[in-house]
Amino acid sequence: MLNHLSTRIEGAFKCAPLLYPANGKWTVADVPDLTGKVALVTGGSSGIGYETVKGLLEKNATVYIGARSVEKANEAIQKLKEATGNQNVHLIQMDLADLSSLQKSVTDFKTTSPKLHILINNAGVMVPPLNMFTTQGYDLQWGTNVLGHYLLTKLLLPTMEATAATMSPTDPVRIIDISSSTHFININTGANIISYETLHGDSKVRTRLGDLGLYSQSKSGNILVAQARARLLKGHNIVSMSVHPGHLESSLHRYNGGPRMMLISAILYPGSMGAITPLYAATAPETAQANGKFFIPWAREGSPRSDHINNIAVEDKLIAWLEEHVKEYVS
Repeated sequence: MLNHLSTRIEGAFKCAPLLYPANGKWTVADVPDLTGKVALVTGGSSGIGYETVKGLLEKNATVYIGARSVEKANEAIQKLKEATGNQNVHLIQMDLADLSSLQKSVTDFKTTSPKLHILINNAGVMVPPLNMFTTQGYDLQWGTNVLGHYLLTKLLLPTMEATAATMSPTDPVRIIDISSSTHFININTGANIISYETLHGDSKVRTRLGDLGLYSQSKSGNILVAQARARLLKGHNIVSMSVHPGHLESSLHRYNGGPRMMLISAILYPGSMGAITPLYAATAPETAQANGKFFIPWAREGSPRSDHINNIAVEDKLIAWLEEHVKEYVS
């Protein structure tokens, strides 16, 4: 218990400089022209995802929004068309918390677009009640934030590889995983960054980790997956990165309440600022070769927690676990 407390305190100190980041020199207005580029943004109908889609559309990209609610997504799409004048924004219905649904989502995408230049794995769940699980019985945060996105990316990879083969090495296909500074307070460390017994079904360990612990663990998972993918896809003209977009006003906080939300409110920035760093990683010429890198607000390269860096054994163990748990959903 004391070790866990000291880890969280240490992580909080390392996380502190990211609470009030310095103003950056790069803004959404600096996104280059994206005419001819196709992007898919999960969770693109609200919050950071919505602002990210808006930034892509303003620079002439064709954008697909991955969303669970058709009604909310269609409302967002209408607003985006009116705000940007770009009509090339489309819905791909998907539920990241149901692995069995993602093959159809990817088929729907491939039916309408043979190319994919930018994939932003943005959708997420933060601190829901501990009794909430995915359709297949995984912890809701892990199942949505990590496992669902892993399967989605795997299913889209043939399309991205085919696209990458047509692109210049100076303009690669990019995959962005949205992480968080909260990975610094993940109480699991070293060789045990991921507590596998907490990921499927209920357990005492999972309850002891708590909602915030499970969230911070999932954000560690996002970084480790992005780094492993960067290593495994080296030479494929695909760049994989992870991003801490900032502490932002967003629907992500819908499960926060009481004293916790009062504390969080003091450090939140407007949601529109949340698009800056994901768009920097996804579009800027200077990040085109940033394979495996971690970016922080506002549009700066940063460093994840030290035990997340070059921890190949942990990355490989995680990828093996993910592969085992998605294999029946890959045809």
